[in-house]
Amino acid sequence: IRRNDLQYKKVFISAQATLANTAPLLRPSEPLYLATDETSPSFFNAIRQHHPVYQWSNFSHVLQNVNVPRKLIGCIEQVICAMGRVFIGTKLSTFSAYITRLRGYIQAPDTLIYFHTERASSNRSENVRRQPIPRGQNYMTEDPAIWLDTRSHGAGNNGGNDKRWRSLEQLQSAPHSY
Repeated sequence: IRRNDLQYKKVFISAQATLANTAPLLRPSEPLYLATDETSPSFFNAIRQHHPVYQWSNFSHVLQNVNVPRKLIGCIEQVICAMGRVFIGTKLSTFSAYITRLRGYIQAPDTLIYFHTERASSNRSENVRRQPIPRGQNYMTEDPAIWLDTRSHGAGNNGGNDKRWRSLEQLQSAPHSY
């Protein structure tokens, strides 16, 4: 959840609003890993009331004898997030977009795009219908064609087919679980 180092202030919402938007995707009391630049430890208390929350700082005791360069922490957190059951990112964040791309490459259980600022549904078909299409003003949204194309035709090759790359059928047949 991007909170500080992001120029798009419209994605800054409260933790309560984030929880309300994402609750349909989460299991009761499911542990959550939050990769965030939020500096206030109490900001996520509303989420902590319903889910155990883990952040990079929670693992400092495990890593006390390991020298992890500060500039690599974000990359490590992206891998942690990519391996989750579901990933909910921040709209307009390249950090979140790359996690989404990684999830596509590794064929994560659910590769749909979710943003904590938008209400999700517990109905997968509804979430598929709501998927953003990267074009026009929505160009900063990750494009599933990047990973879908590598699965079906080989990297960078669309088989000579210039038609729309993505269909609801492709997304619906992608591996998933709730």
